[in-house]
Amino acid sequence: MEASYWSSVGTGALPYGHVHVYPPAGGEASVNQLDLLFFSLTVLTVIHAWQQKRKRKEHLTLALSGFLLGLSTEQASLRFGGTHCHASGLVHFHECSSLNSVLFYCPWVYIGITGARRLVSKTSWAFPFVAGTLFFGMCGVYESQGPMMGWWLWPKPDMIVKAGCTIWQNGDLNDDTRGLISSKHAYDALFTRVHGCPALAPYFHFAFGWGIAKAYQLTSFKGNPVLLAFIGPALGMVWDPPVRILVNLFGIDQTGAAASIMMIGILLPLIVGPNLSMFNKANADYLLFSIPLINSLFFAYNAVFGFGKEVIPPNLKIFVVTLSLAAVLFYGRAFSVIGTAPKAQAVGPIYKGNGGWLDKLQKGAHASELDHTNTSPYFFMFLTVIQPPACIAIANLLGVGYEFAVIPIASHTIMFFVSHYILGTCKYFDMTGEITFFPLLLYSHFTYASNAASSHVLTTVLALIWCARLGFFLGWRIMKRGSDWRFDKLMKAPAYNCFGWVSQGTWIFLQGMCVWKSHVGEGGTLSAFNCVGIVVWAVGISIEHTADMQKTRWNSNIRSGRQSTWISEGLWYYSRHPNFFGEMTNWLGLWLASGTGAIGFISSFWSWFFLVFTSLMLLEKRIDKKFEGRDDYEKYKSMTNVLIPWFKAEKEKSEKTLQKKVTKVSRRASSRGPSKSASKRKGAVAK
Repeated sequence: MEASYWSSVGTGALPYGHVHVYPPAGGEASVNQLDLLFFSLTVLTVIHAWQQKRKRKEHLTLALSGFLLGLSTEQASLRFGGTHCHASGLVHFHECSSLNSVLFYCPWVYIGITGARRLVSKTSWAFPFVAGTLFFGMCGVYESQGPMMGWWLWPKPDMIVKAGCTIWQNGDLNDDTRGLISSKHAYDALFTRVHGCPALAPYFHFAFGWGIAKAYQLTSFKGNPVLLAFIGPALGMVWDPPVRILVNLFGIDQTGAAASIMMIGILLPLIVGPNLSMFNKANADYLLFSIPLINSLFFAYNAVFGFGKEVIPPNLKIFVVTLSLAAVLFYGRAFSVIGTAPKAQAVGPIYKGNGGWLDKLQKGAHASELDHTNTSPYFFMFLTVIQPPACIAIANLLGVGYEFAVIPIASHTIMFFVSHYILGTCKYFDMTGEITFFPLLLYSHFTYASNAASSHVLTTVLALIWCARLGFFLGWRIMKRGSDWRFDKLMKAPAYNCFGWVSQGTWIFLQGMCVWKSHVGEGGTLSAFNCVGIVVWAVGISIEHTADMQKTRWNSNIRSGRQSTWISEGLWYYSRHPNFFGEMTNWLGLWLASGTGAIGFISSFWSWFFLVFTSLMLLEKRIDKKFEGRDDYEKYKSMTNVLIPWFKAEKEKSEKTLQKKVTKVSRRASSRGPSKSASKRKGAVAK
């Protein structure tokens, strides 16, 4: 059976983001697969609960309450709210209520609560938040592609969910003979959609998990499963008013409001809560881990290779695969299958600084630098959570796809969790920027620059060369050296670490602005302006590559941060940081080549701003701390520009003249013997 689609794209039949697919994509076979999947996961859940000999009753109660929760929630949603209608598969309880829609709750609730208990104390305030995150990871991959697959239907603008459906509904809904009808309250909550999925759906999955965990917490994990099935969803509704306040009082978009609050809820226990339990390989639970693993693999496969291959759009495929990976990592850490014990890391030095205008500019920045020793974790959390909505707003304002902000920030949020709680190191921090940039660049080109205009191809090729060169270099360097002192101190505090990773996601979005803007534009043939950009780009990347290779040769076989001197040869003779100058010049040329005007100039400006106040600042800070007070270092620093390569001719000439005078006076003094007049002359020359 082929799926029928009604979409606002080009037709105006439904509001933006709405889809209505019936029968399901892939026909009955795709729905039957869901029935088999969740039946299998439920069996694994019951087996695991039965194996818990000391707490068998408690775990069986948890599994049973999950099933009852699914049964009651589905019935209440259909009969009192008319929220959705599931497609029928192998078995269904009645029309619009399939086996998979009810059975899903059993493993969902079981692993969410059990996983949270393994990560934090069940009495901790962070417990419900961690549970909510795990609930979202399990359900998000299923929920996000369900509407596009036709696994269930959401209400259409006429409030009809499924025409001709005859199930009983409460009150006025039952009097409407058109079919399954949505209530006004439910429809308003479900109206804003992305690829057919209500924007509030993942938010309420998180809230649902929070409520269930809170109910178990309040009853000390000994409550009646029937009672818990009703208390949990009711407690989860406390997350509804915050979204309504942001939407109604502040005019914030429903999607942005829900995403921002949910991100706070997810990050709160990770960066300001109690430490997650230490990784313990001996305590690994592979049976329990198999449940989220099978779930994630199934839905990722369906979106990319299965029945969803032709109907799931590219950016939704990316979301499903990314969330599947995140869920596997998070659950893997919870069940001690994936991870390692964190190792102590060194903390960076303190900077004093001196020199020219750029040195003075950085000196003020160094004095006010934020790190875990002088900044509250709550302030770092604030700086972290404002970045995603700010970047999405910028993307909408400048006319580029929101996914250019969402994908890098989301992927780097996942990397924060991986680095801090699984790998126990941030040594791969630097190279992950290019690893993320490369596929995002290809996605941008093949999704938006479909007409393959000359300017589009040029921008893509130049950016790919830059990304590949820098990515390979950074990857090779960290593999050879084993650590990077610049990022070691991120491991000292989760709030600080999370801020660093999310900021790198923001860097990718802003750094590539000229590329994203070029691809979404119409493009055209190459102009003289583009050609100038090619030349500038070539000069920049040549300088950067040459400087990197020169420092690599000089720095070979020396562990990061253990140098006993500084490099002052090759391009480094003319600039203290020629590689950064090359990077800035490279992006200036890429902006010129893209022809994206003032909006694209964000890339060039951000390259300068980010390098000056991060990498360059950290390096200057460290080298000043190490060599301050040494005459040869002070001489090198006073004679060498911090960034722009330039000749030292005049400075060298004055130095040589001074040295000749001192030598001449010394010779006279030695030939005549010590005298007061000679001492005076020598002192005068020295002055």
